[in-house]
Amino acid sequence: LHGAADLDARTLRACSPDALRVDPVRILRGVRLCHHLELRPTAETEAAMGRDSPALAAGAAERIRDELLRLLALPEPSSAIQALRGCGALAAVLPELLRTVAVAQNRHHPDDVFRHSLRVCDALPEVPLLRLAALLHDVAKPETKRFSDRHGDFSFWRHETRARPHVERAAERLRLSGHDRSRLVRLIRHHLLFPDRLESDAALRRMIVRVGRDILDDLLVFRRADLASRSEDGAPPPEWRAVEARIRAFQTRRSGQVALAIGGREIMHELGLSEGREVGRWLARLRRRVLQHPEENHPERLRAWLREAARQGD
Repeated sequence: LHGAADLDARTLRACSPDALRVDPVRILRGVRLCHHLELRPTAETEAAMGRDSPALAAGAAERIRDELLRLLALPEPSSAIQALRGCGALAAVLPELLRTVAVAQNRHHPDDVFRHSLRVCDALPEVPLLRLAALLHDVAKPETKRFSDRHGDFSFWRHETRARPHVERAAERLRLSGHDRSRLVRLIRHHLLFPDRLESDAALRRMIVRVGRDILDDLLVFRRADLASRSEDGAPPPEWRAVEARIRAFQTRRSGQVALAIGGREIMHELGLSEGREVGRWLARLRRRVLQHPEENHPERLRAWLREAARQGD
């Protein structure tokens, strides 16, 4: 099939004219490979992706889920999602996201809902379920969009709660496990954490009980990326950084342990590690550093220290 020559030319070619029709899940795999290995599909393969993408709706849900989650682990999944949209496959894989295209927001958001969701997705660590939450967190904005005369702008009241049926349909279609489905629903349900509502220890305590400690670290990372995606410099606003530091300090006081500003998943992302003891060793090193230098317990500073320590081989 002259595969070696295609690889040398950075080309992706279907192995036969009907390969994608016979197994449309190969469309997802093809898009993933193109963006992972920097390949370009041939004109014939690209045309076949568009022609056969409607058949994805009848593809094996577990295989579609696995390919989508692998795609979401790419360094920049937004470009692959855009490619799925371009060939028509997104309509079968994640139609909930497709409904947000061209839904304008308000003065707090420079992007429409679709582009905003992609930006949040890219800003998160390479954790597929967390990135899936980013793609789905604003899916209820189209039906909750209202103009407020009081504020002179659009609002999306309770979009975080009205997203639930959309999220559950997506989770069912992708055959997510019960654990992952629950985590996904809860992350999206609680993704709005407002700094001005978390000014006292009592408010922090109520928030943690409501959200659940098991998703709190992921939720803080999620909210940070959500807020940062709105700014020109890609950084969360100072008021969020301050309240996040207070939440982590509150956790430390309650548990008697250091509550790090980053977790194991961010260490894995920063250092290119897989789950295992090595991640635990880096966590222990970060805790020792923060005990000695509490002022360093900020996401950006800890990530910079990790990169420097790994570079020096410490």
